Amino acid sequence: MDLNLLPLARRDEQELLESPGLHIAAKPRRVARGRQPDRLFLYLAMEGNLPLSSSQQEQLLGRLSQTYYKTAGSVTAALRAAAEALNQTLLERNLNNASSGQQSIGLLILFALREDRLVLAQCGRTNAYLITAKGIQHFYDPQPTRRGLGLGKTTPIYFSQASLSENDLLLLAPQLPAVWNEAILQGLYGHGLEALRPRILRQVSGDLNALLIQVKAGPGKTYLLRPKITSDVVIPPAIVEKEQTPLPEAAAAVAVSAALAETLPETLAKTPVTVPEITTPPPASQIPAMEPEAAAPSIVTAPPPASPAPESPSAAPPAGRARPRPTRRSVFATLAMAVGTTAGELTRSVKTLLRRMLPGEGFFTLPTSWMAFIAVAIR
Repeated sequence: MDLNLLPLARRDEQELLESPGLHIAAKPRRVARGRQPDRLFLYLAMEGNLPLSSSQQEQLLGRLSQTYYKTAGSVTAALRAAAEALNQTLLERNLNNASSGQQSIGLLILFALREDRLVLAQCGRTNAYLITAKGIQHFYDPQPTRRGLGLGKTTPIYFSQASLSENDLLLLAPQLPAVWNEAILQGLYGHGLEALRPRILRQVSGDLNALLIQVKAGPGKTYLLRPKITSDVVIPPAIVEKEQTPLPEAAAAVAVSAALAETLPETLAKTPVTVPEITTPPPASQIPAMEPEAAAPSIVTAPPPASPAPESPSAAPPAGRARPRPTRRSVFATLAMAVGTTAGELTRSVKTLLRRMLPGEGFFTLPTSWMAFIAVAIR
């Protein structure tokens, strides 16, 4: 059979989209013997001045579901193992904070479903109503001294079981509203969940934390129904706590951008952002001249040294005309300069050679004129 789950939650006169503390267990691949056909649900409410955050509750309930599926034996033995694990965790937490006078108390409802058989485990002052065509069954721990989990080594737990049929309603409430009684709840049977939700919320004033489950014929699936969004509906507590946590500047900017995107119309929120392509700059000749007053300030550098100006205007050849041919005088002057340079290099080379070959430094010395003649003759 299928289960339709409808949250009934309100805080500070505003309706919530989810029931805080509800956990639908995911069955792991490997389970203990006897756990394969079981479907597990956990519903936790916290009391005291040391509450758990929504993320901490979700992680803790996830570990409890793993404990259940890894415990072999009967359904009640597996439910007890999960409840004891939560009691030990809360007890250690309370002992660590005993000096500050803070403590947290867990009110837990666990129920396992195998085909049409329901096994219920309740820890603390919790309430469960099974509303059928035949009447109402109220499940609760009759011992008022057992307050909840996390106060002692002994785990207070109360078991009950029942058979489910199509259209049956199961109402779970860790804290029971004062206005609920069997006469009011009996009138809920035979109606759809969408019609029952506003009816129940109108009956209860103030905060509410409850879960309504309706049984339907089916292959054994679970559906978590969400109420339609109205002006009175707020976001779940988990999101509220995340928004109250200080964020880094970059993360805060991303969060603000996401919030703005959600408030924009669909056509605007989905508009793609185009990035301009990178193109090569145009040639310098195509760039328009910039006005002096519009030019940005630039770094001023010293100008390069100017080349010597020509002696006369005739020295610079006019544009578009060929250069004049060099004169004979300039050719001889260039040749003489080259000969002089070559002669000087050759003279130094010959001196160096003679120093190395002859015995004394002043033994043999040629006049400079002879050396020049020899160099010209050799060339």
